[in-house]
Amino acid sequence: MNFKKQASFPFLEEFKIFPINEDTIFVYKDTIYGNSKELPPDILVHEEYHNNRQKKYGPEKWIKKYLNDDKFRLSEEISAYRVQIKSIKIKEFQEECLKECASNLSGPLYGEIINYKKAFNLLK
Repeated sequence: MNFKKQASFPFLEEFKIFPINEDTIFVYKDTIYGNSKELPPDILVHEEYHNNRQKKYGPEKWIKKYLNDDKFRLSEEISAYRVQIKSIKIKEFQEECLKECASNLSGPLYGEIINYKKAFNLLK
């Protein structure tokens, strides 16, 4: 995977429908766009999952559907977060990650498309 600065993400303007900060990362065509070149292994697994899905679906088509279809976005994130959580081998850290992922998934980052309790249960 290549790394580039978040500001060079080709779809940054389109993604501004969601709250983006300096820690937000994106993946597109084998490149992670973010402000750090070092990401925790579980985050890399999450982004690699999205990258593989984009390859299967078509990167531009995937991004368009992700931005415009809440059900698709939710499905993609649930799957990516499940892979991320499973990649953590220490049970206590896995449980902590589960809670953080459910919080992220139910928050403004993804358009508040699900509540925390449902997100938590779907990610278990």
